[in-house]
Amino acid sequence: MNTVLSLNTPTYNLSQEEYNFFHENSYLVIKNLFSEEECDRIYELFCEHADENFSAIINLDREIPELHNVMKMPKVVSIIESLVDSEAYGLMTQMLFKEANTTYANQAWTVHQDNAYHQSQSGATLTINIACKDAYVENGTLYVYPGTHKEGILPFEPRKSFREDKGEQPGNNLSLPEKYFDKKTNVIMKKGDMFILHGNCAHGSYGNTTEFSRPLYSITYIKKGEPFLVGKNANRKEFSLH
Repeated sequence: MNTVLSLNTPTYNLSQEEYNFFHENSYLVIKNLFSEEECDRIYELFCEHADENFSAIINLDREIPELHNVMKMPKVVSIIESLVDSEAYGLMTQMLFKEANTTYANQAWTVHQDNAYHQSQSGATLTINIACKDAYVENGTLYVYPGTHKEGILPFEPRKSFREDKGEQPGNNLSLPEKYFDKKTNVIMKKGDMFILHGNCAHGSYGNTTEFSRPLYSITYIKKGEPFLVGKNANRKEFSLH
């Protein structure tokens, strides 16, 4: 059976310039990696399983093979394994809708590192974020502090970051070194772009104050052989990509 989210994709030839940018800045945006049809299909599948508040959904791909295909697409895996210089595994997935006019629309994540949750001491995790619609400051895009991946896991204040109480902002609030205060960089994405984030990159997001939703499909990967925390909600486990 043919699906929109097919494993039949070409690989992506990551350039030396892209490789160097990621390892210097701890993030990278690949433009137009996903087609409009692919983005619409991802969003459609998650909307079918969303509650009335469009709360975050973790690991739905484990129930829907078509969504799981996205984790294993050659055009994605080739980028991941080029960046970690090794074979990699998938760990978990999540959809953050920021659906306009819902409880979570104004959700703005505090500055945190994803690896504060994964606890991979080598920092060998990264997360892709597929923009299913355009993402910009007003509708809640992310911002990063380039180069912070070189700091390892920074001290942080643990905070509830899944189905948090109304009015609370998620994200393990970290102590950002002062030298990064003026380096904040907004990540502007068009539908179909893929944003790649190093596990130790400090980042946060804005609230959505518009009538336009900002769904991002996130998939976390880890370098082969690296330890990680399973997590109570995330239920991380390794999935082969080949």
